[in-house]
Amino acid sequence: MATSERDSHAQARAAVERVLESLGVRDYLYTLEHWNGRWVLSVECAFPGGWQSTAIDVDPKRLVASLHDLAQRERLCAEWEPHLKACLGPHARGADRPEAQVRRA
Repeated sequence: MATSERDSHAQARAAVERVLESLGVRDYLYTLEHWNGRWVLSVECAFPGGWQSTAIDVDPKRLVASLHDLAQRERLCAEWEPHLKACLGPHARGADRPEAQVRRA
């Protein structure tokens, strides 16, 4: 892997971690890799009943842009949230909203 590819991949990994933390996912493992000509984020995360695994297609340019662009990060959060629902506990984004409390009750 060339240096610029390594730098880009390191930035993408930092962006993944920032998005997951923004969502409120705390206990997780992930891989970010090229697969069949696309980038795939595989996430395993803990929830009260065990672990959830999911795979999400990602656009590396949008992902890296989210490091410095809050609006882009918010869009990624909105896209990834449905895939990670089980792992979002009371510390998750929006957990203080009444409808979020009802869903988790």
